[in-house]
Amino acid sequence: FRRPAFLRDSAEWKILEVKRFSALAYLGSGGYSGPQLLPPFFLPAAYGAEKILDLFPLLFAIRMMVVLERK
Repeated sequence: FRRPAFLRDSAEWKILEVKRFSALAYLGSGGYSGPQLLPPFFLPAAYGAEKILDLFPLLFAIRMMVVLERK
């Protein structure tokens, strides 16, 4: 959403916010439909690791929330 190609092709949209998330626990839990990769007892540790990884979103983000507004 930050690349020039997107900005050029979406002239009628204004980007209000872009937020990146590490979502390690989401991956470990299998997401919406995948198999669970982490045992349940490890999920609290994954949430703790997420707090640290979220300090560096450009390096560790695997999910993104983009808020758009029509111009």
